[in-house]
Amino acid sequence: MSSVAGMFQRFALLVLCGLVVAGCGKKSEPVVEPKQVLPFADVKVRIYSPKSIDDSRFWEIALSEWSAQTGASYEVVVYDDAEGPDALETRLKGVTGAGQVVFFPATWRSEIGARELCVPLPSEWQGFDDFNWPDLLPGVREHVLKWNGAAAFVPVHLPLMVVYYRADLLEAAGLKPPRTWDEYQQLVLTLNDWAPGLTAIEPWGAESRTSLFLARGLASAKMDGNYSVFLDYSTGAPLIDSPGFERGLEASLSLLPSLDPRSRESTADACVLEIAEGRAALAIGSAFPLLPRNVTELAAPDARIAVVPLPGSRSVYDPGRERWVELGGDKVNRVSLTGWEGLLASVASGASGTETRAAWSVLKMLTVEVGADGFAPGRMVPMRLSTSSTPYPLGVRAIDVRSHLEAVRDSFQGDVIPELSCVDREALRGPLAARLGEVLEGELSPAEALVRVREEWDAILVDARREAIRNSYARGLGFRILR
Repeated sequence: MSSVAGMFQRFALLVLCGLVVAGCGKKSEPVVEPKQVLPFADVKVRIYSPKSIDDSRFWEIALSEWSAQTGASYEVVVYDDAEGPDALETRLKGVTGAGQVVFFPATWRSEIGARELCVPLPSEWQGFDDFNWPDLLPGVREHVLKWNGAAAFVPVHLPLMVVYYRADLLEAAGLKPPRTWDEYQQLVLTLNDWAPGLTAIEPWGAESRTSLFLARGLASAKMDGNYSVFLDYSTGAPLIDSPGFERGLEASLSLLPSLDPRSRESTADACVLEIAEGRAALAIGSAFPLLPRNVTELAAPDARIAVVPLPGSRSVYDPGRERWVELGGDKVNRVSLTGWEGLLASVASGASGTETRAAWSVLKMLTVEVGADGFAPGRMVPMRLSTSSTPYPLGVRAIDVRSHLEAVRDSFQGDVIPELSCVDREALRGPLAARLGEVLEGELSPAEALVRVREEWDAILVDARREAIRNSYARGLGFRILR
């Protein structure tokens, strides 16, 4: 039996060796690697970043990865925005064979739109997986990022003023934060009762006073449903001497003696510093201040600073009917001002379809996928529903984060107005800034100052210039004007 078993073992071994040899004799099929598809192979993209607010040093890693994934090449160009939009237009129109992404100061919004330097955001790029257009807070989305009725600009940074207050002191006195300018005025006038030894401060310095005046007056001058506010969009006539703006300026002037004397020289950032370091109990300041790194925290360990939107008004001037309208019930008219500084982006016109798509792709990567991490710390502000609960790095421990998030969200959700958004913006802003300075010096009354501004604007708004300014103002409001 053992010899038979041995025979079977030897036979099995021979069969196995034969199978192995037979298998080794076959030629193996070559392994074919799947070809990598690069969507923008050999496409070039130029990215323009303004010198005064350049963030391109934060983009290197993200851009290198995008280039490897898409096959496109890129070049970052830092341009001098002090030269104005004319120089940028010359740069953009001097380039062929490349897609172009443009970051530009928010104050150039109308110049960029009126010169048709950029293309609208295509509908196929507005979805959830791309720029997620519906996610943007509606006030910004509808009133700042549209041009001529179409989605046009991508936001990075937009300014906003809010009210900071010492919540611990206000609550201890049994008081509530202000919802109207009348309530705000009452808190200032009774400051010694609820915050003895501390001050109230507002940014009436030369750098901020024009924006503060307009932000303060909008609640009385801009009625819900009305489009015209600085100019009549249908005629171009100035509305700056509206009774609503006049009332706001008169109220501000009457309150000035009760404010910290430094208000006359303060900026919106400096006012936040005053409350952060414990000298003020109430302040109007920037929602996104650039503060020194060595901010001294409040001495009181239980001090809490809370934030609310700028107050509104219960009465609004209706220019159509030329009368004041009193809002019923608990309604408050609140309008937010933005756009006196900041950063927007878009894609330049004139490139091929593939080049333009590559430009939208890199802009999406920088502003949506990388987002706040791709910009200077604190540069990209929360303007989306999905980021409205993400804390902004204020750098002040005592500021209540939740109230700050809510104040920003509520301000950007409602009626939002870009400051003097039209071509020749600086030509209109100059006389307004000058007359406000004369009001603060006691040389003109609010009514006299605003009438004089209107007359100076009328002198600017003549002939073809009036038409260009009016058209840009209307298109910026969302009205579609065919060429």
